[in-house]
Amino acid sequence: MMVLNQFPAAFRNGSPENQMDRLLDEAVGSVNGGSRPWTPAYNLFEDAQGLTIQMAIPGWEANQIKVEVVNNELHVAGERPADAAEHRTWLVRNLPEGSFKWSCRLPASVDTAHSTASYTQGILTLHFPTRDEAKPRQIEITCQ
Repeated sequence: MMVLNQFPAAFRNGSPENQMDRLLDEAVGSVNGGSRPWTPAYNLFEDAQGLTIQMAIPGWEANQIKVEVVNNELHVAGERPADAAEHRTWLVRNLPEGSFKWSCRLPASVDTAHSTASYTQGILTLHFPTRDEAKPRQIEITCQ
């Protein structure tokens, strides 16, 4: 696609607003000398079974990640200390560290009481089944 190549590489993934937020966070983080907040890459899809979110959080332990639903809003956050190894000269440092926060409003059609979460090979998978009353149902026609 020609138009995509006209934008800087920073704007090729995600909305321009999210990318600008990321660029500003990186600038502030580098000025403050600390680790910067970040947002994991994620997939979100809906199928006949419900809503599923997959988040890439490589190298983290499950106990460093917190998932909660408050007033039908999903919040995912994590906190991990920065690698404080001394006597290193970092040539490239792209693996996320520090803290992250991500949230989204869940549709009313999902059943948050029966949600599941799993963390395997760096992927956090959250599943929210569709409420029975929100599923399509066939209405039988009777003849009189």
